[in-house]
Amino acid sequence: MAENFLAQLPRVTKEELYGANTCMICHEEYGTPPSDGEPVEEPVRLPCPGGHIVGFSCISSWLSADKNRNSCPYCRYEFDILQDQAPQRLIEHEQRLNRWLGQWNEFRQTLVDARGTPQLLLQWEGWFVQWFTAATCVNEEGIAHARTARNGLFMRTGWSEMPADTRAVLWSETDSRTEFEPLASALQTRDFREYYFHLIYRPRNGCSSGLLNGPMLRLTRVQKGRYFRRLCRIGAFREVLQEVGSRNERWKILRSQGYVFDEERWVWSAYPF
Repeated sequence: MAENFLAQLPRVTKEELYGANTCMICHEEYGTPPSDGEPVEEPVRLPCPGGHIVGFSCISSWLSADKNRNSCPYCRYEFDILQDQAPQRLIEHEQRLNRWLGQWNEFRQTLVDARGTPQLLLQWEGWFVQWFTAATCVNEEGIAHARTARNGLFMRTGWSEMPADTRAVLWSETDSRTEFEPLASALQTRDFREYYFHLIYRPRNGCSSGLLNGPMLRLTRVQKGRYFRRLCRIGAFREVLQEVGSRNERWKILRSQGYVFDEERWVWSAYPF
């Protein structure tokens, strides 16, 4: 299993290192052999929330079976891909993680281009770590909150079950008859996703000006009002809960189930990333 995991690690170019030219494990500069007779150390990016970079030879040794380790050497995030799980779970996890890493890499590059400070980069890395943790760590309190939210939806709408997917809303992303984890994950990440879309679709100076102000856990009241007005302008509420007259009430119902309008896919989604 570890061999397949290592083979899929993305290689990191010199430009992506941003001056961090040494491996965190052996402290040798990338491009030099760790010891005589060994291949040149090549930087790779790990699938942890921080997307940390390490030498390929060193991480191969770090994750070797005899050492019984399956975590990032920096943040200790455990890699599910090394555990004994169903193939579909591995595929799903990899897709979600790759999308999340791509979003973080875009933010990081924007900050670098805008000459953001190292401290600011660390703040945003921490924000993405919190987002990832909210998506993947669901406890009993989160399950209870999700169950209450679903019961509240049925009382508010008169539904007895979740409706089928439409072109506008992917209801199936939180529809489960056996467990509430998808809904809990959606609710725990809703504020992160709203703030993310608010940032990348900012007018005027765009995303960079928002990033330079530092991360927030959720939209402020003023930002939330602007975000709602934007959703109205772009037609996000068309063909959505048409039996509910008020667009504000439609938004409250969708948010109560962890749904955020994904402008990249042009659909209301509860996908945690």
